[in-house]
Amino acid sequence: MRSGRAPSGGWARSGEAALLATPLLAALLLACSTPALTARSPAPSAQPAPAAATPEGARPPALGSGAESPALFAADLVVGSERGLEIWSTDGKLKRLVSAGPALHPRWLDSGAVVVLVPVSSDGLYQGAELQRITLADGKRTPLARLPGFSCAKAGEAPEAYAGLQTVELQDETDFELDVARGAACLRLLNRNVNMVDVWLDVQVDLASKRVHRWLVMGEDVCTPPSDVQPGNPENDEKREPGLWCESRSEGPYPMPSEGDATARPFTFTDEGTVRERTPSGGKIVLGIPGYSAELGSPSGRWLVLGGDQSDGDYIHRSLVLLDRDRGQVYPIVTGAWPEPLRAAGKARLELATPIAGTAEVVGETEVRWLGTPQAEVLIVDGVVLRPGVGSFELKGQLAR
Repeated sequence: MRSGRAPSGGWARSGEAALLATPLLAALLLACSTPALTARSPAPSAQPAPAAATPEGARPPALGSGAESPALFAADLVVGSERGLEIWSTDGKLKRLVSAGPALHPRWLDSGAVVVLVPVSSDGLYQGAELQRITLADGKRTPLARLPGFSCAKAGEAPEAYAGLQTVELQDETDFELDVARGAACLRLLNRNVNMVDVWLDVQVDLASKRVHRWLVMGEDVCTPPSDVQPGNPENDEKREPGLWCESRSEGPYPMPSEGDATARPFTFTDEGTVRERTPSGGKIVLGIPGYSAELGSPSGRWLVLGGDQSDGDYIHRSLVLLDRDRGQVYPIVTGAWPEPLRAAGKARLELATPIAGTAEVVGETEVRWLGTPQAEVLIVDGVVLRPGVGSFELKGQLAR
C-alpha cells in the first residue's frame, strides 16, 4: 500500500556539507541529439563540452531518434524545478542552466531531450499545464500538448465548497510516465495521498495528435468534473485508443547475489532483522536492528537500504538506514558529510537502539532509488544525492527519470 508524501525537511545533517568529490552516475550521461526547435527562452551561453568516453550502460535508453551531436559531460544530473532545467555535477555544483522558467518533473524523451510539465499557474497542475520538449544541447523548447484545467462543481453550490477536491496533483513521481514507443504521456492526479484520496483523475496524452483523454477514476459521488472527463477506469474504457496507455520505465530494484554465489558480500541481512557475517559454520550475528527489513540493493550489491520504525496515520512514515555489506556497518542517511556508523546499545547486547534517530524519514511516495553502475553508484532519496562512503547534497528539484 502506498502512503502520502509528507513535507520534506526532517533530514539529519552530519557536520558541514561535504559534497561528492568525483564524477559518477553513468546512468544519466547525456549524449545530445535531436534537431533544433523553436525557442521559448534564450539558449544558455555555456557550450557543450567535447564528447567524453562513457562506460558501458552509461547513456539513457535510446527512446527517440535524431542526429548525434557532441556529448555534454561525462557524468551529469539533469534537474527540473521552478527555476528551470539545469545540469548539475555529482559534486553538488550547478554546471549550467539549460532553460530558464518552470520545467517540472523531467522525463527522458531520448538521449538528448526531456519532456517537462509547465503549469499554467503556480497554484498547481490542476489549473492546467503544458507538456514541453527541451533539448539539452541548446535549451530550446517546443510545446507538445496542453493539459486543460480541472474543477469540481455542482449546480447551486458555491465553488469554494470544492476547493479541497479539485486540487489534484502528482502525489508520486511514478504517477507521470512517458512511453515513447507508444507515443504517450500518462499522468495520475489525486487530490490527496492514495490512502486518503477523494478525487482521482487519470490523464492520457497522444503525443502525435496532441489529443488529451481524461477519466475520473474516483470521486464521481462528490465531484462533477468538466465535460471532457469520462467516468470510470481507463483500463475498462472500450473507447480508449488501444495500446496507448504507458508502460512503466522505473529503475531497479537491483538483484542481490544469492547466498551461494561466489560474488556474495561478506555480510548479509536476514529476514529476522540481523546483520550476519558469513562464516564456515553458517553465519555469525554481528548486529541486530529490530523492526527493520531490506528494501533496495545497490547496483554493485555492496549497499543495502534498510527500512523500519514505521508509524501509521494519514501518512505512513518510516526511517531508512544504509548497510555496507562489505564491512557489516550500518549508517544513518544524512545530508552532508559521510557519518560515523551506528553503534550497538551496549557490549552485551548487539542491537541498535530503536527508533533510530538522526536518519532520513520518508513516506510511501518519497523517491528512493539507486542510479549508476556497479563502479559508480549513487542513492537518490527525495532529491538528495548520496554517494556511499563520501557524502551527499540536496538538488532542490526533480531528477530526470
